[in-house]
Amino acid sequence: DARRRLRPEAGRGMSPSVPAATPDATGLRTMGRGTLSRTLVLRTTALVAVIAIFLSGLTALAMHRILEGQLDTQLRSFASRDFGPSDGDFDRPVRPGSGGPGQTQGLLVCASDDSAVVGYVQQDQSRVELSDEASAALGTLPESPVPQTVSLPGVGLYRVVVNEHDGLRMVIGLPLSELTASMMSIVAAA
Repeated sequence: DARRRLRPEAGRGMSPSVPAATPDATGLRTMGRGTLSRTLVLRTTALVAVIAIFLSGLTALAMHRILEGQLDTQLRSFASRDFGPSDGDFDRPVRPGSGGPGQTQGLLVCASDDSAVVGYVQQDQSRVELSDEASAALGTLPESPVPQTVSLPGVGLYRVVVNEHDGLRMVIGLPLSELTASMMSIVAAA
């Protein structure tokens, strides 16, 4: 019979009375303190966490650039419109009054010449006149068709472009409040 032909050495160590290497009561014998397995698992977990945080940061930065680019495109579109006087009446095109439906909420328009500064912010289908402090802050900005971020007293953060032509200085701006809210949602979700 085949069992009788086995050498006696082949059966040693296989006795049911001698248990094989078994985990301890917690089942983590291979993950004990100071073991290579534990070190590898902890380092791999830390590396994955650092990479996830890094990628979240890159995603937030990319999203901010995309949203700011869209806002700047919209701002350039508004800046190319003619907000200046068409009949020589400097005050008429930018004075506060009814904005009407379809106007962009938060649109800022400020016009100045050597004698006057007039500006408004579009809010809830009406135009709210800019404060003297906000108008003064806009008056100090350098002329630049490149959008720039400015904090205006009582109004908030805006992206603005500043154009000058024939002594008329026009500042057109859009609020950063929606971009900021979107970024806060993205950061909170990450």
